[in-house]
Parts: sequence; C-alpha cells; structure tokens
Amino acid sequence: MLFMSRSKTVFPTKSKTDEAAIFKIFSVGIVTSRDEWLYDFDRQQLAKKVQFFCDFYEQEKVRWNKSNNKKVINDFVDRKIKWTSELEEHLLKNSSLEFNPDFIVTSTWRPFTKKYLYLAKIIVHRLYQQEQIFPIGKDNVAICLTIHKQVPFVVIATNCICDNGIGSRLSQILTLYYYDENGNRQDNITDWSLEKFQTYYNNKKIKKLDIFHYTYAVLHHPTYRQKYEQNLKREFPRVPFYENFQQWVKWGKKLIDLHINYETIIPITKSNAILQRHFKNQIFTKI
Repeated sequence: MLFMSRSKTVFPTKSKTDEAAIFKIFSVGIVTSRDEWLYDFDRQQLAKKVQFFCDFYEQEKVRWNKSNNKKVINDFVDRKIKWTSELEEHLLKNSSLEFNPDFIVTSTWRPFTKKYLYLAKIIVHRLYQQEQIFPIGKDNVAICLTIHKQVPFVVIATNCICDNGIGSRLSQILTLYYYDENGNRQDNITDWSLEKFQTYYNNKKIKKLDIFHYTYAVLHHPTYRQKYEQNLKREFPRVPFYENFQQWVKWGKKLIDLHINYETIIPITKSNAILQRHFKNQIFTKI
C-alpha cells in the first residue's frame, strides 16, 4: 500500500496485514524469466515463438518419458528453449504446455513501451498476484513504483499488466481495483483511507477514485520527490495531505490520462506551446 506519513497530515500507502493504508493489496510485476520468448512487439511473431516453445517442450517430455530417466533432468533437456528449474519440474510431473492465442495480451514492458505478452501459467515463471489485479479480459488501472537505491524513483500509470523490470529494478504494482476468486471487481482503495480523506478535508463527497488521482499527482510532484528523495530509494512512499485537494485530483487525473494514452497525444507545436507552458506552471507550483 502507499503510505501517508504517520504525522497528523500524512499516512501509509500499502499494507498486507490490515487496512491502515491507502491500498489493500499490491504485487510485484510479472517475471517471465524468458522475455525473449514471451514478449514481442509483433503479435504474430509472438504466437510463432510461443507455439514453437510449447511444441518443443512437449517433444522433450515425450523424449524424457521414453528414456531410462537416469540422467539429471538439468543435463537431459535440450537448451533450444529457455528452461528454469520450475519448468524442468513441470516436465517431471508430466505437465502439459499447449499454445492458446487467447493468452496473448497487451502489457507495459517499460515506461511508455508496450509489448504483446503471452500470459499463462507454467510458461510464465512468476505471476504473483497478477491474476487478481489484471486477469485476462478485465479492466484496471495501476500505479507502478520502482523503489531502489540504484535507480531514481520511478512512478508510471498503466491500464495493463506490467513487467517486474518496468523501472529497471523490482517494481510494485498498486491498482484501483482487484478481482476476487469469482471474478468480481472489488475496490482496492481502503474504506479506512476514504474516511481519513473525507474527515481531513471535511468533505463526504470525496470518492476512492479521487484518492487514486490525488496520490498519483503527489508522487509526481518535483518538490515532494526532492524532499523525500532518500526515503523513496528504500521504502514505500508516504502521501501527505496538501491544501486544495480537488486541484491535486485534477492534476493526477490529467497525468494518468497522459501517461496511459501517450500514443494518442498531440505532439508539441508552436500553436499549443503557450497552453503547454501554462499547464506546466500549474503542475509544478510549489507545494
């Protein structure tokens, strides 16, 4: 969860033990351990690669079952495809791999870089909680965070499943919704945080979506990022209460729209430069 500081004006963002935070659940991004096989800019090329992978795995399974099984599996398998110890274990358990085009989805591989991804169990090394937050065919919006001492703080919005290395190091995914075991959409913003925001701003009309947008705006503000620069290299951020809540909500909503729909944004020209400078001055007003 995200945190807003524990002073009277700040508190946490995420927690797996209770709802004393903004977000109920969070997850690291997907880890394929075989990006070269499971990602591609071209959907048809990806389908060909995964079809070959599945067919070759099945051939190796047949070859193993016909052998005397005296070799260690790691020494037995042909390295034409990318094996992991988990995939080798699946072969020993006689698990099947069958290509299904319905498992090809759009993903955010790196900031502002989308690729097709083959999203399926066994062939993907680690799904983590992605089936809860980005199940195939379901809508969601996420804030992806990379918090690591070796790289600058990264925060980017996406509306599709994202890779664990989106910010060049392990990344955490915080979503607006999650889906239960029956596929029903649930709010991922806690009732606890809603009550805190409504009480602090004395406004019962504040909604959970407003909190999501507010959080995104704060995490992008240069003054906030400079002030908490060292903290943002080692721990989840804490989100303060700032004046003019609705203005922050508008900024966050606009930023999310820009960052998700970047491919449709009109390029900067002389004719819209004045408007852009005005918007920039609004966004970067000191806290």
